[in-house]
Amino acid sequence: MTEKFEKGEQEIIEITRRMVAFEGITNVSIGKIAKEFGSSKSQIYYYFVSKDQIFNRMVDEQIADYYLLARNNGYVSEMSLKVKNMFDYILGNDRQPGFSAYVLLSLFQQYPEGSTIKDKLIKLFESIRYDLEKNLLSDNKYSDVQAGRLAEDMLTMISGKIIFAYSMKKYDQLNTLYEDFDNYI
Repeated sequence: MTEKFEKGEQEIIEITRRMVAFEGITNVSIGKIAKEFGSSKSQIYYYFVSKDQIFNRMVDEQIADYYLLARNNGYVSEMSLKVKNMFDYILGNDRQPGFSAYVLLSLFQQYPEGSTIKDKLIKLFESIRYDLEKNLLSDNKYSDVQAGRLAEDMLTMISGKIIFAYSMKKYDQLNTLYEDFDNYI
Protein backbone atom coordinates (compact mmCIF):
# COMPACT_ATOMS: atom_id res chain seq x y z
CA MET A 1 0.00 0.00 0.00
CA THR A 2 1.14 3.47 -0.73
CA GLU A 3 1.50 6.16 1.88
CA LYS A 4 -1.35 8.12 0.30
CA PHE A 5 -3.66 5.09 0.46
CA GLU A 6 -2.80 4.41 4.11
CA LYS A 7 -3.36 8.07 4.97
CA GLY A 8 -6.81 7.92 3.33
CA GLU A 9 -7.71 4.77 5.24
CA GLN A 10 -6.66 6.32 8.55
CA GLU A 11 -8.64 9.48 7.85
CA ILE A 12 -11.77 7.43 7.10
CA ILE A 13 -11.29 5.42 10.29
CA GLU A 14 -10.91 8.61 12.36
CA ILE A 15 -14.00 10.17 10.76
CA THR A 16 -16.00 7.03 11.49
CA ARG A 17 -14.68 6.86 15.06
CA ARG A 18 -15.89 10.43 15.69
CA MET A 19 -19.25 9.70 14.10
CA VAL A 20 -19.78 6.61 16.26
CA ALA A 21 -18.86 8.57 19.38
CA PHE A 22 -21.21 11.47 18.62
CA GLU A 23 -24.07 9.83 16.71
CA GLY A 24 -24.03 6.18 17.76
CA ILE A 25 -23.20 3.19 15.63
CA THR A 26 -26.67 2.78 14.14
CA ASN A 27 -26.56 6.30 12.65
CA VAL A 28 -23.29 5.80 10.78
CA SER A 29 -23.56 5.12 7.06
CA ILE A 30 -21.16 5.02 4.13
CA GLY A 31 -22.94 8.07 2.71
CA LYS A 32 -22.36 10.10 5.88
CA ILE A 33 -18.74 8.98 6.04
CA ALA A 34 -18.24 9.98 2.39
CA LYS A 35 -19.80 13.40 2.99
CA GLU A 36 -17.52 14.05 5.96
CA PHE A 37 -14.52 12.75 3.97
CA GLY A 38 -15.44 15.12 1.14
CA SER A 39 -15.91 12.46 -1.51
CA SER A 40 -18.42 10.07 -3.02
CA LYS A 41 -19.45 6.66 -1.70
CA SER A 42 -17.40 5.01 -4.43
CA GLN A 43 -14.27 6.67 -3.07
CA ILE A 44 -14.95 5.14 0.36
CA TYR A 45 -15.44 1.74 -1.30
CA TYR A 46 -12.01 2.20 -2.90
CA TYR A 47 -10.54 2.02 0.62
CA PHE A 48 -13.00 -0.33 2.34
CA VAL A 49 -15.40 -2.86 0.83
CA SER A 50 -18.04 -2.32 3.53
CA LYS A 51 -18.94 -0.43 6.67
CA ASP A 52 -18.28 -3.67 8.50
CA GLN A 53 -14.64 -3.61 7.40
CA ILE A 54 -14.24 -0.04 8.71
CA PHE A 55 -15.68 -1.05 12.10
CA ASN A 56 -13.42 -4.11 12.24
CA ARG A 57 -10.32 -1.98 11.63
CA MET A 58 -11.38 0.58 14.25
CA VAL A 59 -11.85 -2.07 16.92
CA ASP A 60 -8.63 -3.88 16.00
CA GLU A 61 -6.66 -0.64 16.32
CA GLN A 62 -8.30 0.28 19.63
CA ILE A 63 -7.58 -3.12 21.17
CA ALA A 64 -4.00 -3.06 19.89
CA ASP A 65 -3.46 0.44 21.31
CA TYR A 66 -4.68 -0.57 24.74
CA TYR A 67 -2.68 -3.76 24.65
CA LEU A 68 0.50 -1.79 23.97
CA LEU A 69 -0.30 0.63 26.79
CA ALA A 70 -1.04 -2.07 29.32
CA ARG A 71 1.25 -4.98 28.45
CA ASN A 72 4.05 -4.06 30.84
CA ASN A 73 2.08 -4.22 34.07
CA GLY A 74 0.01 -7.38 33.70
CA TYR A 75 -3.17 -5.36 33.42
CA VAL A 76 -4.31 -6.87 30.13
CA SER A 77 -4.97 -10.30 31.61
CA GLU A 78 -7.36 -8.85 34.21
CA MET A 79 -9.23 -6.77 31.63
CA SER A 80 -9.30 -9.56 29.07
CA LEU A 81 -10.81 -11.98 31.56
CA LYS A 82 -13.77 -9.65 32.06
CA VAL A 83 -14.29 -9.11 28.34
CA LYS A 84 -13.87 -12.80 27.53
CA ASN A 85 -16.41 -13.74 30.22
CA MET A 86 -18.86 -11.31 28.64
CA PHE A 87 -18.26 -12.81 25.18
CA ASP A 88 -18.69 -16.33 26.57
CA TYR A 89 -22.02 -15.36 28.09
CA ILE A 90 -23.30 -13.70 24.90
CA LEU A 91 -22.05 -16.48 22.62
CA GLY A 92 -23.64 -19.09 24.88
CA ASN A 93 -27.05 -17.46 24.49
CA ASP A 94 -27.06 -16.43 20.83
CA ARG A 95 -29.76 -18.94 19.86
CA GLN A 96 -32.46 -17.42 22.04
CA PRO A 97 -34.94 -15.35 20.00
CA GLY A 98 -34.41 -11.66 20.52
CA PHE A 99 -31.63 -12.22 23.04
CA SER A 100 -28.92 -10.40 21.13
CA ALA A 101 -30.99 -7.34 20.35
CA TYR A 102 -32.29 -7.09 23.90
CA VAL A 103 -28.99 -7.54 25.68
CA LEU A 104 -26.79 -5.45 23.43
CA LEU A 105 -29.11 -2.63 22.47
CA SER A 106 -30.24 -2.28 26.07
CA LEU A 107 -26.83 -0.83 26.79
CA PHE A 108 -27.63 2.13 24.56
CA GLN A 109 -31.41 2.50 24.73
CA GLN A 110 -33.99 2.97 27.47
CA TYR A 111 -35.40 -0.31 28.75
CA PRO A 112 -37.45 -0.88 31.90
CA GLU A 113 -35.43 -0.69 35.10
CA GLY A 114 -34.79 -3.93 36.93
CA SER A 115 -33.64 -5.95 33.93
CA THR A 116 -31.06 -8.30 35.44
CA ILE A 117 -29.26 -9.01 32.15
CA LYS A 118 -29.03 -5.31 31.38
CA ASP A 119 -27.79 -4.50 34.88
CA LYS A 120 -25.13 -7.21 34.78
CA LEU A 121 -23.76 -6.11 31.42
CA ILE A 122 -23.82 -2.43 32.34
CA LYS A 123 -21.95 -3.18 35.57
CA LEU A 124 -19.42 -5.24 33.61
CA PHE A 125 -18.85 -2.44 31.10
CA GLU A 126 -18.59 0.16 33.88
CA SER A 127 -16.07 -2.02 35.68
CA ILE A 128 -13.95 -2.45 32.53
CA ARG A 129 -14.14 1.29 31.85
CA TYR A 130 -13.06 2.10 35.41
CA ASP A 131 -10.16 -0.36 35.23
CA LEU A 132 -9.02 1.02 31.87
CA GLU A 133 -9.17 4.58 33.12
CA LYS A 134 -7.28 3.71 36.31
CA ASN A 135 -4.59 1.94 34.31
CA LEU A 136 -4.20 4.85 31.89
CA LEU A 137 -3.95 7.33 34.76
CA SER A 138 -1.26 5.26 36.47
CA ASP A 139 0.88 5.71 33.36
CA ASN A 140 1.09 9.48 34.07
CA LYS A 141 0.86 10.17 30.34
CA TYR A 142 -2.79 11.17 30.34
CA SER A 143 -4.95 13.65 32.22
CA ASP A 144 -8.13 12.48 33.97
CA VAL A 145 -10.21 13.62 31.01
CA GLN A 146 -7.96 11.96 28.41
CA ALA A 147 -7.86 8.67 30.30
CA GLY A 148 -11.64 8.68 30.69
CA ARG A 149 -12.14 9.42 27.02
CA LEU A 150 -9.71 6.71 25.87
CA ALA A 151 -11.39 4.14 28.11
CA GLU A 152 -14.80 5.18 26.82
CA ASP A 153 -13.60 4.97 23.20
CA MET A 154 -12.43 1.39 23.62
CA LEU A 155 -15.74 0.29 25.12
CA THR A 156 -17.65 2.12 22.40
CA MET A 157 -15.67 0.32 19.70
CA ILE A 158 -16.03 -3.12 21.29
CA SER A 159 -19.74 -2.58 21.94
CA GLY A 160 -20.26 -1.24 18.44
CA LYS A 161 -18.62 -4.20 16.81
CA ILE A 162 -20.67 -6.63 18.90
CA ILE A 163 -23.92 -4.84 18.09
CA PHE A 164 -23.05 -4.62 14.40
CA ALA A 165 -22.22 -8.34 14.21
CA TYR A 166 -25.47 -9.27 15.93
CA SER A 167 -27.63 -6.85 13.97
CA MET A 168 -26.33 -8.36 10.74
CA LYS A 169 -26.67 -11.89 12.20
CA LYS A 170 -22.96 -12.42 11.60
CA TYR A 171 -22.18 -14.70 14.53
CA ASP A 172 -18.95 -15.79 12.86
CA GLN A 173 -17.69 -12.20 13.17
CA LEU A 174 -18.46 -12.21 16.87
CA ASN A 175 -16.45 -15.41 17.23
CA THR A 176 -13.64 -13.77 15.23
CA LEU A 177 -13.71 -10.74 17.53
CA TYR A 178 -13.47 -13.05 20.52
CA GLU A 179 -10.53 -14.92 18.98
CA ASP A 180 -8.79 -11.69 17.94
CA PHE A 181 -9.09 -10.32 21.44
CA ASP A 182 -7.73 -13.58 22.82
CA ASN A 183 -4.76 -13.36 20.44
CA TYR A 184 -3.81 -9.88 21.69
CA ILE A 185 -3.24 -11.44 25.10
